[in-house]
Amino acid sequence: MKKRKMERRRTGRRSEDEGGEEDGRRSSRPRTSAAAADRLPTPSRDLPPPRMGTSAELNGIMKGANARSERMRTSILIGAILAARVGGVGASLDGDRPFLGANGRTYPDLRLAFGKHSRTRQCSLCKMRVQGSWYCRVGHGHLDRPDHDGGNSASVLAELSRMSTDELEGRLRGLMMTTTSSSSSCPRIAAAGGGGRFHGTGWSMDDLGNDLLYHVASFLPSLSDLSSLCMTSRRARRLLLGRRSEDLLRGVFLRAFGVGAPWGWETLERVDLSWRDLWVTIRGLRRGLKRGSIAPPPPPDDGLLLRDTIGILPEHDEGDAIYYDNPSHADPDAEYCNGYFGMGALRLPPPPNAGPDWQPPIILRGDFDGIRILESSSSLSRRREETPIGGGPGLHGDMRVVGAEEGGGQVLSLIRCDPSSSTRAGVHPPCCFIGYASGRVAAVSATLGPGGDVYAFAISGSHHAHDSEVTALAFVDCGSSPRDGSAPVLFSACCAGKVYFYPHAFDPDENFSMERSVLAFSNYYDCPIFSMASTSMESHGHFYSVICTGDRDGNIRLWLKPDDDLVGLCARAESQKFRHIQLCKSSTVSGTGFHLVTRAFFVRNNLLITGTNNGDVRFWQMQVAENASRAIGRGPLPALTLRYDLMGIHNGAVELLTVVGDVLLSSGGNDGKIVGWDIATGLRLGTIRCHPGRRLEDGGGTIRSCVVDLLLFGQEGSLISLCRDGSLKLFKM
Repeated sequence: MKKRKMERRRTGRRSEDEGGEEDGRRSSRPRTSAAAADRLPTPSRDLPPPRMGTSAELNGIMKGANARSERMRTSILIGAILAARVGGVGASLDGDRPFLGANGRTYPDLRLAFGKHSRTRQCSLCKMRVQGSWYCRVGHGHLDRPDHDGGNSASVLAELSRMSTDELEGRLRGLMMTTTSSSSSCPRIAAAGGGGRFHGTGWSMDDLGNDLLYHVASFLPSLSDLSSLCMTSRRARRLLLGRRSEDLLRGVFLRAFGVGAPWGWETLERVDLSWRDLWVTIRGLRRGLKRGSIAPPPPPDDGLLLRDTIGILPEHDEGDAIYYDNPSHADPDAEYCNGYFGMGALRLPPPPNAGPDWQPPIILRGDFDGIRILESSSSLSRRREETPIGGGPGLHGDMRVVGAEEGGGQVLSLIRCDPSSSTRAGVHPPCCFIGYASGRVAAVSATLGPGGDVYAFAISGSHHAHDSEVTALAFVDCGSSPRDGSAPVLFSACCAGKVYFYPHAFDPDENFSMERSVLAFSNYYDCPIFSMASTSMESHGHFYSVICTGDRDGNIRLWLKPDDDLVGLCARAESQKFRHIQLCKSSTVSGTGFHLVTRAFFVRNNLLITGTNNGDVRFWQMQVAENASRAIGRGPLPALTLRYDLMGIHNGAVELLTVVGDVLLSSGGNDGKIVGWDIATGLRLGTIRCHPGRRLEDGGGTIRSCVVDLLLFGQEGSLISLCRDGSLKLFKM
């Protein structure tokens, strides 16, 4: 009897102290006093008590790598910040507390969830002390220190730490409402009477006035937060379309995606699209990639259909070009056409007498002399009664042949520019520059036609600086500071490993002359350069202008411009006017031969993306950090850090890398697909089949051609893909 009484007392005390844990099992965590329990953060005291989740359930959610897992990851970060505020620095010793997830359930062991799913790495000091990310970022509060590998994984955590507790709870509540609207299985926050009404509270977003709702939304710092708010109710969703949406959303969008494409960016973003049209295009592209297809547009009313092939090359040459990507099916003794190399829209303003439906001209290059310029994207269409197969240049009455008489051969590289940035009366600035296989670099200018409604194109200047194929062109900021207003300078690279620049290519006082090229630097051992990109940044009180080159041996090198301006750079006597500061490898795989760098370009926030001839794509983050060079008086230098390594994502050479907003589109090999990637996370968004495929006559299966370029046109966001054999396909976002 006495034994049973003692057992009942012990069981009751244990249940009271442990908060009623199931089965009355003894808890190993420290007891929490009533005063401390009142300080534990909760998203809303009006909500009913949340249901318990398990670690296995949390692991399953995070393996999804989708929007649901990102919301859960954000809730883990919010829980870590709130835990640190309750326990201070000692939160690292009490990290096994539960936390509230984005789906409204409570999960155990916040410290373990943070270490496994927050994607946060520790700083160099904590790495040396063999301490994990929880002790570093939450326990010690090292939010402003870079990662031990040079990354910046704590940036999101630092942003959350600057928010008040009420703001954090509001954001967590918004995550829970977003989860509820996308999944009816989560019972924590239920929609009642039109949506957005909290169960049991009698409160709804619809109860707010217009001005108050606008002010609430104006404090949200990102597009994802605004989207979460707009999903809470129909009333909040009207923020996207209301009269004040321009003031509310434009600034947030431009902070996320930038004002426009800088010089030399490989981007499909058109300068004539508004931020809202571009946002709709990005959302449509993401949805299409996730579903695996983008819906084809409905048949037009004007009777125009997209051609099956572009038809500039003869039909038999277009048919042979597919063997470039499928050499195992080709006759080794036969010579085949190399097909098309690229396509893009020129960045020209509408002519003064152009109609309302004017579209920018389209420039193409391929296995022919010079370039071909079409009047608009409508030139890629045909009448219903016309033959669907190309048929040669005769079908393109509005096509212009430019640069074929220069004797330079094929155009291997091309870079577009904005001619309105360098204007002077009586002088026509170039609209693009082209690099020939013969080593010549030429400028193409656009002048108004007699009627003032179309453009006429011609070679306005050229220079033969290289002794081999010109493989890459780039614009480099050669000013002494980012605010000196200097125009970019044209640089060219070739297969002999030489890089030249043209000081007067953008100078109206010199009539945009291509003469007097200057040797910038030579690659080590004269290794052929196949890709080149540039960027500039300001850090530690210094202005850095950097060139990145990718060569035949898989070397990615950074070259730093000296502090001189353009005049001082030209006056330097040494041949190596740029200083080599870093060497990286395009692939970690050894024993497979060279990993030639086929593509390299910078995107926002100095993120470098490279592609190789074996299908690898890598993301590199460039930033200025303290390094050993400071000891010899040279100060900190820019450096690349590998961020994401996408190995073998294509079964052949990467031919296409381009950006639409925060989506990277890549293509390579012979699968005829484009693959979409999230730039922020490096995650695969999906694929879209572009090439229709050709069945071999001997029953050997179906072969396809690589996608070499994409064209974005129209206010509604239509996309045209061009394959090496000239195949065209139209998609509707």
